[in-house]
Amino acid sequence: MQKKCIAVLGYGDNCSDRNKDWAFQAGRNIALHGHTVCAGNLSGTFHHAFRGAKSASGATIAYLERGNTETDQTLCNEVFYAESTDEKHRLIASAASGAIVIGGGTGTGKLITKLLAQNKSVVAIRHTGGAADSPADERVKVVDDIEEALDRLLEKL
Repeated sequence: MQKKCIAVLGYGDNCSDRNKDWAFQAGRNIALHGHTVCAGNLSGTFHHAFRGAKSASGATIAYLERGNTETDQTLCNEVFYAESTDEKHRLIASAASGAIVIGGGTGTGKLITKLLAQNKSVVAIRHTGGAADSPADERVKVVDDIEEALDRLLEKL
């Protein structure tokens, strides 16, 4: 099976402890299934997803805006820079085979739209806030846990 990149989407700031745990589980389970975790930031949800992937010796890819001041890239196997948030979202949507949404604000919603426009599967974890609890598109599947989210994504890959 070819290694796929699965995006983890969510809050960069103000990430709850529960969402941090969900993100860690997502990253770890993605890695345990032999796939790469990709994300568009290094803090909050994304930091914990990368930590989870690394706990299972998994690979990670960060897509950041040029000029991003976050310098701790120790959890990243690769880092790609984009000139704008829109370009960053386009790069993630192109690279990812699908996405797991754990909360998230306006940026998460915009990235979900880009993923769906490319017919990529998007699965949100219920009760994690923001874009995950109120998906703007019925094609986003809402589930109760990471295992179910990953099962839904993997069946589509």
